[in-house]
Amino acid sequence: MNYTKELGEIHMPKGSPKPFKDHTGKVHKSMGKCAEAWGITYFALRSRLKMKWDLERALTTPVATKVKPKDHLGNEYDTIKLMCKHYDITTKTYEGRLSMGWDLEKTLTTPKYNKQAFYDHEGTEWLNMAVCAKAYGLSRSTLSARLQRDWDLETALTTPTSDQPNPRAIPIVDLNGKIYESKTAYSLENDISTNTLRRREAKGLTGKDFFADPQTGAIECYDHKGNKYDSKKARAEHFGNVESHSIDRRLKRNENLEKALIDPPFEGLKRYRVYDHKGKEYPTMQAMADEYKIRLGTLHNRLKIHKWSLEKSLVTPVRGAVSI
Repeated sequence: MNYTKELGEIHMPKGSPKPFKDHTGKVHKSMGKCAEAWGITYFALRSRLKMKWDLERALTTPVATKVKPKDHLGNEYDTIKLMCKHYDITTKTYEGRLSMGWDLEKTLTTPKYNKQAFYDHEGTEWLNMAVCAKAYGLSRSTLSARLQRDWDLETALTTPTSDQPNPRAIPIVDLNGKIYESKTAYSLENDISTNTLRRREAKGLTGKDFFADPQTGAIECYDHKGNKYDSKKARAEHFGNVESHSIDRRLKRNENLEKALIDPPFEGLKRYRVYDHKGKEYPTMQAMADEYKIRLGTLHNRLKIHKWSLEKSLVTPVRGAVSI
């Protein structure tokens, strides 16, 4: 609503404030002067009129007075920010602590967490936990994990990682009673992937089913002509075109079984030759693994996961699977 229309024709210089008439009929030089006369601000009056308040209500409703915040001792501050500054905390910390149900005294007096400084068991100050861990030959994640498992600080810092087994590892006992410190240790010695063990564990398999050799425990399968094979690997070796995992990928792409078994591997990509520790050349990593009578997955795990050297990865014999 334009409250200046009721004033009639008033010629004002261009750019001058327009006169404004309040609900009593009194004319003011401008909306700001009118608001000032009624004890409110220009911005309060303008925002109220935009919210469709009637003019009388907009002018006569007093502006709410801002309550000054008080600390737990009763001291008043102009703003919450100034109160937080007095207690050396941020307003974000203040609001967060209150939202967690802290009382006002605890919220204001608890010192803020110092994300930088870290002290070892001798009281030496370090820039942060990562710098302290590195000085003791550890990674930050290792130190943090040890402290979360209630290790005392001295033990957590001074125990070398090479002599300390993984605190998260769960020992397992095979069918012959041999104890392994983890699934990884068992998989490394018995040429079975840790993923296979995890899948078996997720299925609830125990005993012979859990420790079964992947070869003897293979699932029977058939080709497109109905011929039966002891395992997917045996079927792949019979056709000799691609490996079993390639056949599985083709079937997942909804290719028919005959095409997945017979089609030769894709040769469009450049294949890089590989070399063993003696410099002997092989067309593929699989060929090199076959030459040293280990599985490709075992070779990959030794190189990528366990960080073995190439020579150690190739010449270390694979211990036989546990007999059942």
